[in-house]
Amino acid sequence: MRENGRSMVEMLGVLAIIGVLSVGAIAGYSKAMMKYKLNKQAEQISQLLNLMYVYNSQWRFTTYTNITPYLIKLHEIPDGMRQDGTYLYDSFDNKIVVSNNNAPSYNFTHVIININQNNDYAICQNIMNVVKAHSGHIYNVFIGKVDENSNNSYTNHYYGDQVCGNKSTCVRNITQEQIYQMCQACINSKSCGFDIEWKIF
Repeated sequence: MRENGRSMVEMLGVLAIIGVLSVGAIAGYSKAMMKYKLNKQAEQISQLLNLMYVYNSQWRFTTYTNITPYLIKLHEIPDGMRQDGTYLYDSFDNKIVVSNNNAPSYNFTHVIININQNNDYAICQNIMNVVKAHSGHIYNVFIGKVDENSNNSYTNHYYGDQVCGNKSTCVRNITQEQIYQMCQACINSKSCGFDIEWKIF
């Protein structure tokens, strides 16, 4: 009686094919997951910017105030966005500070997004494109490397439609090339982020 079997070479060939297919499947899964998280992040940031616009006139405080607890009480935390009672976190776990800064002639609400150091260009670009889409109700946008000696010293300043006028630095006019340059510099720095402002009139 003759027994049929596979040789070691054949088995190694099968294992090699399985390995190649597995690598392709993992790469495809990673790409799909990245796309899903980018879309989720865009939804979260967009929802948050809309909330700030809708409730903007209600954030009038006499001192610096963290607005996150108020959003929690209103049950207005964007879907899927994590919160710890003080900060919000998007789908990439970037920390988001929502606050009001008050001074006699300076009353603004802020959404400050601190980009994690391990994030890549696509995430920064994603945030910038969402901000650009909301330029109609934004007052100021600061983006880039944060000066280590000052929490509010950003390398790029753009104006929302409320104050843009004929300025060359309008959020709505930012090109993809400008976004690329800003985000590359931002991601390569030790500290990178966005400060999006609405003025309370």
